Amino acid sequence: KKMKSAAAEEKALQKFIGDGMIFFKFLLERLETPEIKYRLMLNLGDLCRYSSDNKKAEEFYLKASNLAPKSGICYNQIAVVNQLNKYYINSLYYYVRALTATEKFEFAKSNMKRVFDDIRSQSETERTKQFILDLLGIMEKYIKREAAIDYRHVMKDFSDILKSKNFGEFLLLKINVVLMYLSSTNVDLFNLLIDFNGAILDVIISTEVKKIVKYLGPVVVFLDFIIQNNLVEKAEKYCNFVEKVKSVHKKYSV
Repeated sequence: KKMKSAAAEEKALQKFIGDGMIFFKFLLERLETPEIKYRLMLNLGDLCRYSSDNKKAEEFYLKASNLAPKSGICYNQIAVVNQLNKYYINSLYYYVRALTATEKFEFAKSNMKRVFDDIRSQSETERTKQFILDLLGIMEKYIKREAAIDYRHVMKDFSDILKSKNFGEFLLLKINVVLMYLSSTNVDLFNLLIDFNGAILDVIISTEVKKIVKYLGPVVVFLDFIIQNNLVEKAEKYCNFVEKVKSVHKKYSV
Protein backbone atom coordinates (compact mmCIF):
# COMPACT_ATOMS: atom_id res chain seq x y z
CA LYS A 1 0.00 0.00 0.00
CA LYS A 2 2.82 2.36 0.87
CA MET A 3 4.48 1.71 -2.50
CA LYS A 4 1.22 2.36 -4.31
CA SER A 5 0.69 5.51 -2.29
CA ALA A 6 4.19 6.77 -3.08
CA ALA A 7 3.71 6.01 -6.77
CA ALA A 8 0.39 7.82 -6.77
CA GLU A 9 1.93 10.84 -5.05
CA GLU A 10 4.78 10.91 -7.57
CA LYS A 11 2.32 10.70 -10.44
CA ALA A 12 0.25 13.52 -8.97
CA LEU A 13 3.37 15.63 -8.46
CA GLN A 14 4.52 15.12 -12.05
CA LYS A 15 1.05 16.05 -13.30
CA PHE A 16 1.12 19.18 -11.17
CA ILE A 17 4.55 20.10 -12.55
CA GLY A 18 3.41 19.39 -16.11
CA ASP A 19 0.30 21.52 -15.69
CA GLY A 20 2.41 24.30 -14.20
CA MET A 21 4.78 24.25 -17.16
CA ILE A 22 1.90 24.43 -19.62
CA PHE A 23 0.46 27.39 -17.73
CA PHE A 24 3.76 29.30 -17.47
CA LYS A 25 4.57 28.69 -21.14
CA PHE A 26 1.10 29.96 -22.03
CA LEU A 27 1.81 33.16 -20.09
CA LEU A 28 5.28 33.44 -21.59
CA GLU A 29 3.86 33.52 -25.10
CA ARG A 30 1.40 36.28 -24.24
CA LEU A 31 3.20 38.56 -21.82
CA GLU A 32 5.90 40.92 -23.09
CA THR A 33 7.10 42.65 -19.91
CA PRO A 34 10.77 41.68 -19.36
CA GLU A 35 10.34 41.49 -15.58
CA ILE A 36 7.41 39.08 -15.89
CA LYS A 37 9.18 37.00 -18.55
CA TYR A 38 12.22 36.82 -16.27
CA ARG A 39 10.09 35.49 -13.40
CA LEU A 40 8.39 32.99 -15.68
CA MET A 41 11.77 31.73 -16.92
CA LEU A 42 12.88 31.19 -13.33
CA ASN A 43 9.65 29.36 -12.52
CA LEU A 44 9.96 27.17 -15.60
CA GLY A 45 13.55 26.40 -14.67
CA ASP A 46 12.47 25.38 -11.18
CA LEU A 47 9.73 23.13 -12.51
CA CYS A 48 12.17 21.43 -14.89
CA ARG A 49 14.59 20.92 -12.00
CA TYR A 50 11.83 19.41 -9.85
CA SER A 51 11.15 16.93 -12.63
CA SER A 52 14.91 16.15 -12.90
CA ASP A 53 15.28 17.73 -16.33
CA ASN A 54 18.44 19.62 -15.37
CA LYS A 55 19.47 20.41 -18.92
CA LYS A 56 16.20 22.17 -19.66
CA ALA A 57 16.26 23.83 -16.25
CA GLU A 58 19.66 25.37 -16.97
CA GLU A 59 18.42 26.62 -20.34
CA PHE A 60 15.55 28.48 -18.67
CA TYR A 61 17.82 29.90 -15.95
CA LEU A 62 20.29 31.12 -18.57
CA LYS A 63 17.47 32.80 -20.47
CA ALA A 64 16.37 34.42 -17.21
CA SER A 65 19.92 35.68 -16.61
CA ASN A 66 19.95 37.22 -20.09
CA LEU A 67 16.77 39.10 -19.23
CA ALA A 68 18.06 40.21 -15.82
CA PRO A 69 21.89 40.05 -15.84
CA LYS A 70 22.12 42.01 -12.58
CA SER A 71 20.10 39.43 -10.67
CA GLY A 72 22.13 37.03 -8.54
CA ILE A 73 19.36 34.49 -8.09
CA CYS A 74 19.60 33.37 -11.74
CA TYR A 75 23.26 32.47 -11.29
CA ASN A 76 22.48 30.72 -8.02
CA GLN A 77 19.94 28.52 -9.77
CA ILE A 78 22.41 27.73 -12.56
CA ALA A 79 24.93 26.80 -9.86
CA VAL A 80 22.41 24.49 -8.20
CA VAL A 81 21.84 22.63 -11.48
CA ASN A 82 25.58 22.26 -12.04
CA GLN A 83 25.98 20.99 -8.50
CA LEU A 84 23.29 18.37 -9.13
CA ASN A 85 25.21 17.34 -12.25
CA LYS A 86 28.47 17.17 -10.23
CA TYR A 87 30.11 19.95 -12.27
CA TYR A 88 31.68 21.42 -9.17
CA ILE A 89 33.90 24.12 -10.70
CA ASN A 90 30.96 25.33 -12.78
CA SER A 91 28.82 25.32 -9.67
CA LEU A 92 31.31 27.38 -7.64
CA TYR A 93 31.77 29.74 -10.57
CA TYR A 94 28.07 30.53 -10.75
CA TYR A 95 27.77 30.82 -6.96
CA VAL A 96 30.53 33.44 -7.15
CA ARG A 97 28.58 35.24 -9.86
CA ALA A 98 25.48 35.12 -7.65
CA LEU A 99 27.45 36.70 -4.81
CA THR A 100 29.05 39.40 -6.96
CA ALA A 101 26.00 40.36 -9.01
CA THR A 102 24.56 43.86 -8.59
CA GLU A 103 21.58 42.27 -6.85
CA LYS A 104 23.61 39.65 -5.04
CA PHE A 105 21.99 36.51 -3.69
CA GLU A 106 23.36 35.99 -0.18
CA PHE A 107 22.11 32.41 0.19
CA ALA A 108 24.70 31.42 -2.41
CA LYS A 109 27.31 31.51 0.39
CA SER A 110 25.72 28.64 2.28
CA ASN A 111 25.04 26.85 -0.99
CA MET A 112 28.76 27.00 -1.80
CA LYS A 113 29.54 25.11 1.38
CA ARG A 114 27.25 22.29 0.31
CA VAL A 115 29.33 21.81 -2.83
CA PHE A 116 32.17 20.53 -0.68
CA ASP A 117 29.92 18.05 1.10
CA ASP A 118 29.14 16.63 -2.33
CA ILE A 119 32.82 16.56 -3.32
CA ARG A 120 33.75 14.35 -0.39
CA SER A 121 31.53 11.62 -1.78
CA GLN A 122 33.56 11.48 -5.02
CA SER A 123 36.52 9.20 -5.60
CA GLU A 124 38.43 10.39 -8.65
CA THR A 125 41.94 9.16 -9.44
CA GLU A 126 42.68 10.53 -12.92
CA ARG A 127 45.25 13.33 -12.62
CA THR A 128 43.28 16.24 -13.97
CA LYS A 129 40.21 15.41 -11.93
CA GLN A 130 42.36 14.81 -8.87
CA PHE A 131 43.95 18.23 -9.29
CA ILE A 132 40.52 19.84 -9.41
CA LEU A 133 39.38 17.91 -6.34
CA ASP A 134 42.53 18.95 -4.47
CA LEU A 135 41.99 22.55 -5.52
CA LEU A 136 38.41 22.40 -4.33
CA GLY A 137 39.65 20.97 -1.04
CA ILE A 138 41.81 24.07 -0.56
CA MET A 139 38.85 26.33 -1.27
CA GLU A 140 36.82 24.37 1.25
CA LYS A 141 39.43 24.97 3.96
CA TYR A 142 39.22 28.69 3.28
CA ILE A 143 35.43 28.82 3.28
CA LYS A 144 35.31 26.92 6.56
CA ARG A 145 37.99 29.24 7.98
CA GLU A 146 40.36 26.43 8.87
CA ALA A 147 44.07 26.79 9.64
CA ALA A 148 46.71 28.11 7.24
CA ILE A 149 46.40 26.71 3.74
CA ASP A 150 49.23 24.65 2.25
CA TYR A 151 48.61 24.43 -1.47
CA ARG A 152 52.08 23.52 -2.75
CA HIS A 153 51.27 19.84 -3.27
CA VAL A 154 48.37 20.83 -5.53
CA MET A 155 50.55 22.89 -7.86
CA LYS A 156 53.32 20.28 -8.06
CA ASP A 157 52.09 18.57 -11.23
CA PHE A 158 49.97 21.37 -12.63
CA SER A 159 52.35 22.40 -15.44
CA ASP A 160 52.64 18.80 -16.63
CA ILE A 161 48.87 18.45 -16.62
CA LEU A 162 48.54 21.68 -18.61
CA LYS A 163 51.02 20.45 -21.19
CA SER A 164 48.98 17.30 -21.65
CA LYS A 165 46.11 19.52 -22.92
CA ASN A 166 43.57 18.16 -20.44
CA PHE A 167 42.25 21.59 -19.51
CA GLY A 168 39.80 23.62 -21.53
CA GLU A 169 39.87 27.42 -21.63
CA PHE A 170 36.56 27.83 -19.84
CA LEU A 171 37.50 25.45 -17.04
CA LEU A 172 40.67 27.47 -16.36
CA LEU A 173 38.69 30.68 -16.60
CA LYS A 174 36.14 29.48 -14.06
CA ILE A 175 38.83 28.30 -11.65
CA ASN A 176 40.41 31.75 -11.98
CA VAL A 177 37.14 33.54 -11.25
CA VAL A 178 36.49 31.45 -8.14
CA LEU A 179 40.04 31.94 -6.87
CA MET A 180 39.91 35.68 -7.56
CA TYR A 181 36.77 35.98 -5.47
CA LEU A 182 38.07 33.88 -2.57
CA SER A 183 41.59 35.35 -2.58
CA SER A 184 40.44 38.90 -1.86
CA THR A 185 40.70 38.25 1.88
CA ASN A 186 43.26 35.44 2.06
CA VAL A 187 46.97 35.78 1.25
CA ASP A 188 47.48 32.03 0.79
CA LEU A 189 44.77 31.86 -1.83
CA PHE A 190 46.18 34.96 -3.52
CA ASN A 191 49.55 33.23 -3.72
CA LEU A 192 47.82 30.16 -5.13
CA LEU A 193 46.13 32.39 -7.70
CA ILE A 194 49.53 33.80 -8.71
CA ASP A 195 51.08 30.32 -8.92
CA PHE A 196 48.13 29.04 -10.90
CA ASN A 197 48.45 31.76 -13.53
CA GLY A 198 52.24 31.66 -13.40
CA ALA A 199 52.11 27.97 -14.32
CA ILE A 200 49.80 28.78 -17.24
CA LEU A 201 52.24 31.47 -18.40
CA ASP A 202 55.17 29.03 -18.14
CA VAL A 203 53.37 26.63 -20.45
CA ILE A 204 52.50 29.44 -22.86
CA ILE A 205 56.15 30.55 -22.94
CA SER A 206 57.57 27.06 -23.46
CA THR A 207 55.03 25.64 -25.90
CA GLU A 208 54.39 26.09 -29.61
CA VAL A 209 52.12 29.10 -30.08
CA LYS A 210 49.24 27.47 -31.94
CA LYS A 211 48.88 24.77 -29.30
CA ILE A 212 48.34 27.06 -26.32
CA VAL A 213 46.17 29.90 -27.63
CA LYS A 214 43.32 28.57 -25.48
CA TYR A 215 45.34 29.35 -22.35
CA LEU A 216 45.60 33.07 -23.08
CA GLY A 217 42.00 33.96 -22.17
CA PRO A 218 42.16 32.94 -18.49
CA VAL A 219 45.48 34.77 -18.03
CA VAL A 220 44.13 37.94 -19.65
CA VAL A 221 41.19 37.90 -17.22
CA PHE A 222 43.62 37.48 -14.32
CA LEU A 223 45.84 40.32 -15.55
CA ASP A 224 42.82 42.58 -15.75
CA PHE A 225 41.95 41.57 -12.18
CA ILE A 226 45.36 42.45 -10.73
CA ILE A 227 45.57 45.71 -12.70
CA GLN A 228 42.08 46.85 -11.71
CA ASN A 229 42.78 46.03 -8.06
CA ASN A 230 46.30 47.53 -7.98
CA LEU A 231 47.87 44.15 -7.24
CA VAL A 232 50.65 44.13 -9.85
CA GLU A 233 53.36 44.99 -7.33
CA LYS A 234 52.09 42.35 -4.93
CA ALA A 235 52.09 39.75 -7.70
CA GLU A 236 55.61 40.72 -8.77
CA LYS A 237 56.92 40.40 -5.21
CA TYR A 238 55.64 36.86 -4.98
CA CYS A 239 57.23 35.65 -8.22
CA ASN A 240 58.62 37.07 -11.46
CA PHE A 241 55.14 37.47 -12.79
CA VAL A 242 55.73 40.66 -14.76
CA GLU A 243 58.77 39.09 -16.46
CA LYS A 244 56.65 36.13 -17.49
CA VAL A 245 54.04 38.45 -18.95
CA LYS A 246 56.75 40.31 -20.86
CA SER A 247 58.05 37.00 -22.22
CA VAL A 248 54.59 36.09 -23.48
CA HIS A 249 54.17 39.53 -25.04
CA LYS A 250 57.53 39.19 -26.78
CA LYS A 251 56.63 35.74 -28.06
CA TYR A 252 53.38 36.96 -29.59
CA SER A 253 54.91 40.14 -30.98
CA VAL A 254 57.39 38.28 -33.15
